[in-house]
Amino acid sequence: MNVFAATPPEQLQRELNYYRRECNDLGARLLRLQEEQSQAFREARRSRTTAKLVREAYRLADGAASAGEIGAALLDVILDNAMCDRAAFLSETEPGSGRFLVTHAVGMAAEASPWPVVIVNSPAFFFTTSQTRIEPPAYELTGILKLPYILWAYDRASGHALILGNRSESNVSRPFEPGDQELVEGALSVYLDVLTRKQAELALRRARKIAEETVQATAEFLASVSDALRSPLNSIIGCSEKMASGSRYPLSIERCAEFADHIHESGNRVVGLINGILQYSSFAKVTLSLAPDWRPLSEIVGAAVSAGAALGEKRHVQVESEIAPAPLELHVDPTGFGQVLSTLVEAAVRASPVAGRVAVSALLCQDGSLEIGVQGAGIAGAAAAWEEETGEAPAGMEDLSLPIVRALVEGHDGQMTLHAAPAQETVATIALPAHRVRMAAATGPALAGPALSPA
Repeated sequence: MNVFAATPPEQLQRELNYYRRECNDLGARLLRLQEEQSQAFREARRSRTTAKLVREAYRLADGAASAGEIGAALLDVILDNAMCDRAAFLSETEPGSGRFLVTHAVGMAAEASPWPVVIVNSPAFFFTTSQTRIEPPAYELTGILKLPYILWAYDRASGHALILGNRSESNVSRPFEPGDQELVEGALSVYLDVLTRKQAELALRRARKIAEETVQATAEFLASVSDALRSPLNSIIGCSEKMASGSRYPLSIERCAEFADHIHESGNRVVGLINGILQYSSFAKVTLSLAPDWRPLSEIVGAAVSAGAALGEKRHVQVESEIAPAPLELHVDPTGFGQVLSTLVEAAVRASPVAGRVAVSALLCQDGSLEIGVQGAGIAGAAAAWEEETGEAPAGMEDLSLPIVRALVEGHDGQMTLHAAPAQETVATIALPAHRVRMAAATGPALAGPALSPA
């Protein structure tokens, strides 16, 4: 006998509905269990990722040579553990400007990396899913990685941001969600913490190195000052002892006049050294206080040559300018740069023999830079020894004028070199960059002069 045939249809329908509800409840409970399991897995993965980031970040900070190396290495760790396709660190050019530069990126082709990035009203946290409307800020943020699904965190205080991206929502069987805020903000916080630590460490190393160099430079400075002062002071003491009352040294009027000249010259030498000490001790302030202005090259060189010619006349040394007339102008401080040329010319005159010659020349290079040379028999007759071996100042430059000249040249973005030339002569070359040289409005013949750079 068929049981179902004897069962009323209404009862069969009720039983069918009952089993249907039971199946639906079982299915719903199974889905909830799966979602809870997936959620637990995601929470555990986020916790593991954050913990690993902290561990790896500090390991990287201990081993990285610079703060810049930390960003790329940390992005690799984030990308590997967060199971994303692309990631990037960004830095705001100015606080609150909304203009970002991508400092480090992983998983991106060169053409997929837009620099810079402008994000108006940048959110502290943001993510996109398949349900997100493509409008600001989603439009700007998805354009950074060129991916539709992104996870973003921004620290307004530091101006740094982290963005992660996926090609699809099938990654780990889920889209991004609000719970990922802990992951992305934690990763960004770890990066900022380690970056700050590394920057402080490097700053401390630089400060220590500068302090050590300052101590060494101070010792060398004091030794140089002592040596420079000893010679003129000994001359003053020796001459004055011979001229003092009770001296047994036979004196004539001519010898007294000679000793008086020695004392006067040595006294001026001491005064010059003291002025050099004062200027050298504050040459950084002197450099910072330079007031550049456009001045004709011929005017600056002419003033230095005229000053050197007056000294050269007393010592029977010829001082000349080999600069052809040309409408060149230099963007320099007239006083500071004039002191550079005057010091080099006068040092060359003092160190030159009788009937010697000192020449000032210039060469306009193809890249627009200018090289000014002062050539003479003695600017640095021992230049190589002074710079590379003994540390002693060249003849005519045994005071503090050379470091002052170097500081003033560097204050004009230039460089000074000493190069031994044939016939026991030396060329002191001052190289000025192109942005400090220009042609005046008037036209004229091209600047001519010998090549001043060492071969």
